[in-house]
Amino acid sequence: MVTAAVVFRTPHPRCKQHRDRKRCLRNILQLFLSRHPQHTVAGNGRGITCSRSSPAILNNTIVSNGGPHGGGVYCSSSSPLVSNNIIAYNFSGLVIDDSGGTPTLQNNCVYNPDGDNYPDLVLGTGNITSDPKLVSSRYGNVHLTAASPCVNAGLDSVVQAGWPDIDGQARIQGAHVDIGSDEFDGTAPTFTPTIIRVAPSGNDANNGSTWALAKLSVQAGINAAAAAGGGDVWVASGTYSERIRLKQWVYVYGGFAGNETSRDQRNWATRACVLDGSAGGSVVTASWLGYRTSELNGFTVRHGSATSGGGICCYYTSPVLYNNFITLNSGDLWRRNLLL
Repeated sequence: MVTAAVVFRTPHPRCKQHRDRKRCLRNILQLFLSRHPQHTVAGNGRGITCSRSSPAILNNTIVSNGGPHGGGVYCSSSSPLVSNNIIAYNFSGLVIDDSGGTPTLQNNCVYNPDGDNYPDLVLGTGNITSDPKLVSSRYGNVHLTAASPCVNAGLDSVVQAGWPDIDGQARIQGAHVDIGSDEFDGTAPTFTPTIIRVAPSGNDANNGSTWALAKLSVQAGINAAAAAGGGDVWVASGTYSERIRLKQWVYVYGGFAGNETSRDQRNWATRACVLDGSAGGSVVTASWLGYRTSELNGFTVRHGSATSGGGICCYYTSPVLYNNFITLNSGDLWRRNLLL
């Protein structure tokens, strides 16, 4: 699975008459621009921003992007052709500002439960707002499943002969082209998220695959889950004197006794997991991770000291922070515990 942000600029027939001002964006696996800081932008349109331009945006999957407006696609004085795209699980969907332009929307799946899908836009034909039913958007696997409404729901006329999907497979394998960057071939890839265990009695040389092989530090658990392509980190109760950095597609849970086989068996209220920063900086840092692609759940965060966000510092990112007790941190007057 491609994990970098990739933009293809192969000209489409619509573009050939205006090569200098129209380009195609096609078959992007995922526009996780936040995965690589050099590609991340603040402000409007964290996924794609069209400013005084009218590209053809075709057969992309654009997920987990944040931004105050147009987390998926943002248009300003632009009239792009937007067809056969999945724009899902972003801060918001497809937004146009009041500076003019008329996007053409055809056969897209826009699904953003936390925000608007098509604010102030006139829908064209074939557009849907249903859950695209990807293999696991939570962990970054954006292949289609058999139950996806995007299968056979695309517009064939914008597909150029020879265009492959994200896996190099031929387009239009069914009755019609699929919406998004993946063409469903009848079998969805299997996916099981990795679970890494951490305990005060562990050793970072362990792989974390069982409680008997638990790692010692929370950061080592996070790094191992990230290296595996994403997963969960289960942390046994105790005090961890470290400062951690969250990573994309990794979800960190405290409150375990050290013998559980299910996450539901933990009790974060009675089994305290303490992250102690020892006044060495922000205890928890999350930066450039995208929208809802990381989580810290069930921890006491204490004794951080930083100019901004002594306890937790979030920078250009939107993680989930849930069931945490954030206390006894220091910083400037307004940012002692949490900086967002």
